[in-house]
Amino acid sequence: MKILYVEDDEIIRDELLKFLKRRCDVVVTANDGEDGLNKYKNGSFDLVITDINMPILSGLDMAKQIKELNPKAIIAITTAFNDKDFLLSAIDIGISKFLIKPIKTKKLDEMLKAITEKIMLRKENERLVKLQNQYKKAVDLSSIVIKIDKDKFITYANDKFLDISKYSLDEIKGKSLCTIKHPNSCELVSKDMIEKLSENQVFSGMVQCVSKEMDSFYLNMTINPILNEDNIIDEFIIIAQDMTKEIIQQNELEKLRIKNLKDTMEKATNIKIESLIDPYQYLQLS
Repeated sequence: MKILYVEDDEIIRDELLKFLKRRCDVVVTANDGEDGLNKYKNGSFDLVITDINMPILSGLDMAKQIKELNPKAIIAITTAFNDKDFLLSAIDIGISKFLIKPIKTKKLDEMLKAITEKIMLRKENERLVKLQNQYKKAVDLSSIVIKIDKDKFITYANDKFLDISKYSLDEIKGKSLCTIKHPNSCELVSKDMIEKLSENQVFSGMVQCVSKEMDSFYLNMTINPILNEDNIIDEFIIIAQDMTKEIIQQNELEKLRIKNLKDTMEKATNIKIESLIDPYQYLQLS
């Protein structure tokens, strides 16, 4: 933990500094509120501990300016008195940590442990949010992503889907998922999708879709229910891959296979007819 300790009384400052250095990674000291504010602006601190009554700039005024710079800043006030108006002013600024002078090291130690846990939790949450955003970005770049609410109305679609469907986000939001289902889409697949979603199960399958301009495209979809803390569905997320080129190629290959089969059958039929005609011609000649 990195601490900024602001105290104008040199004796108190040096005494508490020894204790803080045994508990924290880095401790930076300041002689008054102005000095403390300048050092805060030029550094990065997990905790600010400050006295109240100091020359040039008071601890409360410094704390107020620090909170304006960083609303998430954790600030602890050290004071020799318990004044109601002072406490209300400190709370209004956003200060929730108070140490009454003379400071008891046990109380300070408990406060440091609690703040350390809070900081670690906040940093872990920030790490998870950052990681989640990285995953989302990776998925958005590689896959089609659609979100639908529990009534199957579209609430979000990424750029990959908008590109292939020719819809804008404003146009597609609020529309039923059925809007993009092709009229010729396989009924068995559609029925399976409806059953799986109604039972809050995962659906996976190839779905024939239609764009705003009535062009057909194919998506290999996986639809997952997203549950809240009460295990109730909040929404569904669809992760899909565009399989249009592959399906078109398969269809073309199938057409070619059928054509080749027909050509082969026609050739075989012609050969059979010719083999029946030749002996007859031979008998006529003899």
